[in-house]
Amino acid sequence: MTATLLMLRNMTRQRLGIPVHDDFFTDPVLNTNINLAIADIEAVNRWPWSYRSDDIELPDTGVYQLPSDWRTTQALTIDRNELHEITDYDMHVKARGESGIPEYYTVIDRTIKVSPKPFSPSVTAHHFYYVEPLLLSVDQDETRIPAAHIGVIVAKAAMLCSIREDDRAAAESHMTEYALGLDRMRKSVRNSIRPTALRVRRGSWI
Repeated sequence: MTATLLMLRNMTRQRLGIPVHDDFFTDPVLNTNINLAIADIEAVNRWPWSYRSDDIELPDTGVYQLPSDWRTTQALTIDRNELHEITDYDMHVKARGESGIPEYYTVIDRTIKVSPKPFSPSVTAHHFYYVEPLLLSVDQDETRIPAAHIGVIVAKAAMLCSIREDDRAAAESHMTEYALGLDRMRKSVRNSIRPTALRVRRGSWI
């Protein structure tokens, strides 16, 4: 279960001790600060709820268009062998004229380029990546952040609202709780994630 925008807005109001029809902290103002809080939380770590892994078809051009919600790539594998990530400059240096099984990849302009280019019309690879934060716009929108951690969103949103009100003491109090909540989130993630598969790079001794 996760929280909706409506729930987060009500929780933030309760934390700030403001009425529903407050003229200073209107719904749009609270929505903006809640989304800023979500974006900040997502930016400080690569959380498991923003992790994806998909089979993708690499065309014979060697260029694959990344999904619209892509944030960053963790790994690209073919037959469980991990390709080496290199810079775009090194890609030009290492690029081979012939086709073959890709060994290298680079991410540029929201595309993945591989080298050598696939020897067939398409080669199946497995893409491990993280997606952009899911921002909320209507009351029923749900955050990806688990319900156990929604207090962290509320604390950050309340801190931002207190800064807007120039209430420094309240902002510091909310910031302290936000920082403690982030620490709990990191510990929870470390305690729950375990390796599930061996990552092998070509040329590795493993």
